[in-house]
Amino acid sequence: MEIGVTETLLINACMASDKKNFLINPWLLCFLFQSCIATTDVITANQGVPDGMLLGLTGVPDLPKSPFNFTFVNNPNEVYLIYNPQNASVLHYYSLNEVGMLQRFSWLERNHQWNKFWSVPKDLCDSYNQCGSFGKCNSNDALDCSCLPGFKPQFPQEWNIRDASAGCLRKREIECGKDDRGFLKLQHVKIPDTLIGQVIPGLSLDECRKICMENCSCSAYTVSIWNSMGKSCVVWYEDLLDTRQYTSGGDDLYLRVDAIEIENAKKKSGLFGGDKRIQYAVFIPCLAIVFGIVICIIIFVKRTRSRGKFFCRT
Repeated sequence: MEIGVTETLLINACMASDKKNFLINPWLLCFLFQSCIATTDVITANQGVPDGMLLGLTGVPDLPKSPFNFTFVNNPNEVYLIYNPQNASVLHYYSLNEVGMLQRFSWLERNHQWNKFWSVPKDLCDSYNQCGSFGKCNSNDALDCSCLPGFKPQFPQEWNIRDASAGCLRKREIECGKDDRGFLKLQHVKIPDTLIGQVIPGLSLDECRKICMENCSCSAYTVSIWNSMGKSCVVWYEDLLDTRQYTSGGDDLYLRVDAIEIENAKKKSGLFGGDKRIQYAVFIPCLAIVFGIVICIIIFVKRTRSRGKFFCRT
């Protein structure tokens, strides 16, 4: 099955192999599945951008475990994603219901029935832009939403009732050329909506950083490896929408912040910049030395006491 859009004409392209039941609508300004049959504009969970390293979608971290191979194609005329089953003898079908839940079923020959293999949304963070501009969603947090470093809730009272749709504002305005000391590296994230950003194929991380640094309007950048385009730089010049935090997987996002946030990040990262490998390499030998010293002191004290008892007896 192929799912995609035609870039040059900005029209809906629906190229499903059977009943053409999925498409990506560019007017939604996000990669979302939508029904081609009904006209109710029901949309499902944001799937994220294609990721060649994961051979899937960054918005669906468990997708690499699926029985499909993925190919992402991007050229001047069209952008589309191809799903090919790894085992052509196994039947699959997708179902999109009226509330926007997308489910995939696989046929079990032994039981002669359809088995639900996968479905979205699984939680609130699967909904598009749940935390607003410059917010990030984390399903492991009590309130799901928080602001990106250097930002604060626009309406804190609404966040207290779990409504973060208004998003976040910068804590301090960055004065271009004076106060923009660099970028913070945010790890394990689903990067923001790429249709708001600019994709530049073939650039390295340093080249991508330079492009963003030279433009005061650039708020973030990343480099992702997409299997048909190779390494691509993505930069954002507007609000960052639909960012999500994972405990593992995802991509690295480099967020433009001021000097205060850079210093705060260094303090929070702790010893050796938060690199756990270096911390372990230093901590374990030091612990062994301290443990050895303690053992020597205990042995010395015991021997000293035993000698004292011996002289008292004589």
